[in-house]
Amino acid sequence: MRGLASSVYWLTMAGAIAGNAWGGELVGSEAERELKYPNIVPPRVVIGGNGNAPAQFLSIKDVAFRGNDSFFVADCGTDRIQEFALDGHLAGIIAHVDCPTNIAVAHGLLVALGGRNNLISVIDPDKRTVTASWPAPAGQMRAVGVWGDTVFVLPKRGGKIYAYTARGALVRTIDVPPLESAVDMAVGEDGFVIVDKTAAQIVALDRAGQEVARFGSYGTFPGEVANPHGVAATRASVIVADTVNHRIQEFERGGAFKLQWGRHPISPLQMSLGRMHYPHNVAASDDGTSIVVCEPYESKCNVFAKSDIVRSYRASDDSAYWNKFFWFHYRGPVKGTAREFFRIPVPNDLLFMGEEDIHRIVIAKVVDGVPETIGYFGEYGSEPGQLKGPEGVFAGPNGSLYVVDTGNNRVQVFDLDGNYKSLFGTYGSGPGELNEPGQGSADSRGRLYISDSGNQRVQVFDENGAFLFNFGEAGSGPGQLNRPIDARVDEKNKRVFVVDLNNAKVVVFDLDGKFLWEFGGSGTDIGQFIAPHSVDYDEATDSIFVTDMIANNVQKFSSSGRFLGRYGRYGTGLGEFKTPAGIAALGGRLYVMDHTNHRGQILNPENGTTMVSFGESIIGIPTDMLEARKRVAELELELQKLTQSNKPLPVDQLKTLGQQIQELKKQMDTPSILQQGHH
Repeated sequence: MRGLASSVYWLTMAGAIAGNAWGGELVGSEAERELKYPNIVPPRVVIGGNGNAPAQFLSIKDVAFRGNDSFFVADCGTDRIQEFALDGHLAGIIAHVDCPTNIAVAHGLLVALGGRNNLISVIDPDKRTVTASWPAPAGQMRAVGVWGDTVFVLPKRGGKIYAYTARGALVRTIDVPPLESAVDMAVGEDGFVIVDKTAAQIVALDRAGQEVARFGSYGTFPGEVANPHGVAATRASVIVADTVNHRIQEFERGGAFKLQWGRHPISPLQMSLGRMHYPHNVAASDDGTSIVVCEPYESKCNVFAKSDIVRSYRASDDSAYWNKFFWFHYRGPVKGTAREFFRIPVPNDLLFMGEEDIHRIVIAKVVDGVPETIGYFGEYGSEPGQLKGPEGVFAGPNGSLYVVDTGNNRVQVFDLDGNYKSLFGTYGSGPGELNEPGQGSADSRGRLYISDSGNQRVQVFDENGAFLFNFGEAGSGPGQLNRPIDARVDEKNKRVFVVDLNNAKVVVFDLDGKFLWEFGGSGTDIGQFIAPHSVDYDEATDSIFVTDMIANNVQKFSSSGRFLGRYGRYGTGLGEFKTPAGIAALGGRLYVMDHTNHRGQILNPENGTTMVSFGESIIGIPTDMLEARKRVAELELELQKLTQSNKPLPVDQLKTLGQQIQELKKQMDTPSILQQGHH
C-alpha cells in the first residue's frame, strides 16, 4: 500500500514562508498582532484530502501513535482506520470498523470505540483483524485507553472508568470525579489525563482514579482553552487540541503552561502553512519527538517535529481569538420564522442562528430574502442567561425565543430582543430532564418539541416549559432512535420530522408522538445519509430538505419521503459545502449554514441552485457598526488582560477603558426588534 505520494503534500520552510503572504498584506494593528503571535509552525508533512479513496478521509474522529514511527487515523465516514508512516505514506487499512470515534494504541493492541453500535473492539494492528469485541457499558461512552493488557473505557459524565481484559472481561471499575462532557482520554503508567470539553478543563488522575491536577479555564489566552477535544500525554507533557482557539497547547504534567502553536487561517491558502482550522485530535510519539494534529473539517492530518516547535517558539500574551471574532461561525442551528406565525405583531420574517463556538445567538430580519443582523446575545457560562454550546434556537408563537443550551442540559427562554426570561430542564433521564439536547421547534399551539439526543427521545413541553410527554425509544428498528439531534414541526401536515444521526434516517411522527414512517438509511446512494444534521419542510414546494455534514450536501424529498434531488458537494465554491449544518425553509428560500466555509448559502428550493451566500461582513451590518464591534473586542481583550494580571490594577486605565467600551456600545445599539418597521 505504499507509493500513494499523491495524497501527501510535502512542505518546505521556504515554501511556507513564501506562502504566508498569500493571505494578503497585513497592515497597521493587524501586522502588529501577527508579530505578537509568532507561533505558526509549518508541519513537515500533511496527509489527507476529502474522499473515500486510500489515504483520504470523510470524518476524522481520532488519531493515535504506534510507537515512534507510525500512527493510526480513525475515520467514521468510511468505517475504517488507516495507518501512516511519519513520511505520510499509507502503511495499511483496517476496514469495516463501525464508525470508530475514539482509538488508543499501546503494547501491541489497538482499541476502538464504535460510535453507532457502541462496541469496544480490540484489533491486532499487524494482522489488521479484530480479535475481540464486546458491548460498552450502558450510557454514553466517550473514550478508550489501553495500558499493558488492560482496556479502559470512560463515560461522558465520568464517575467511573471501566477496566477490561483484552478479551472483554470486566476486571474492575475505578471511581473518578464527575465530569461535564468528557471527549478524550490519554492513559499511561502514571494514570489518566481527561479532556472535559464543556467545563474547559483538563483533569489528571492517578491509577486509582484520584485527582492529581485540574487545569485550564474557558478563554483565549495562553493556558486557557475553548472547546478542547483531543489530548496526548508524554512523560513530561500534556498536549491539548484547543479546538475553537485553533491551536495546540502544551502543559507540564502538573498543569503549568509551556507553549502553544497554530492559529486560525486568515486565508484558505494558509490552511497547510502552520495555521489550523478546528484541530480536534492530537497524538504524540512515545519519545515525544513527533506530534500529529488532525483537522476533521479539512479532512487532513499534520505531522509536526517537536524540534521545529521548540526552536521557533516565542512567548506571547496575546489572545488566540482576535482575528476570528468577525468570521461567520454559525456552526449549527438555524430556524426561520414567518411573521404570521407569531401571536404578537412582528414586522419582519426572522432568522435565528446559533454560534456554538462563542456561545452566542444571532437574530436577523429577512429583507428581500437576505438576512440582516439586528441583534445578538449570549456568553459562556452556567448562570441564567449564559450559554454553553447552544445547539438549538427557535421561536414560539407567543414571541418567546427558546435556546437549547446543550452544554448546560437545559432550555432558556428569552424575548425577541434577547432579554432573559426563564429556563427549564436539568441533566437526567426522567420526564422533563435532558441529556445533550439538540435542535427543536414549536407548533402553532405553543408546544415545544426538543430532541433529547442522549436519552434517545423527543420531549414535548408547553410554552412555559412544563413537561407534557415524550416519544421515541432507543434502537435501530422502525420508529426507534439512536441520537436524535433535530425535531422540526411540519405545521401544514401536523407532523414532526426527527433527524436520527446514528441510524442515518429521518423518522416521522404525528404531533402526539405516534410513529408514522421513516426514510433514509446509512450509505452514499441517493436518498441515503452518512451524517444527517438538520431537516425542514418547505410548504411552497411541499418538500422535505435534509443536510448531511459528512456527505456535504442537501437532499430533497417529497412530502411522502420520495427522493427528488441532491445538491452540493465538498468544496469552497458557491453551491459547494464544507460541513453543512442547520437548514431553514422560509419565504421561498432555503438558508443553509455552511459552517467550515464561514458563511451561509441561500438556495432555491425548486432546483437547489445557490442564489447568494451571506456572512457577517455582508448581511447588512453597517460599516461603522462593524468597526465599533471590532474596537470593542480589542478593548475588552485589553481589559481582560489587565484584570487577569498579577500586577496591581491600574485604576485610571481601567476606568478609561470602561468608558471607551460603553461609548462604542452606544454606537452599536439598534432599535428593538418589535420597533423596527418593514423594509
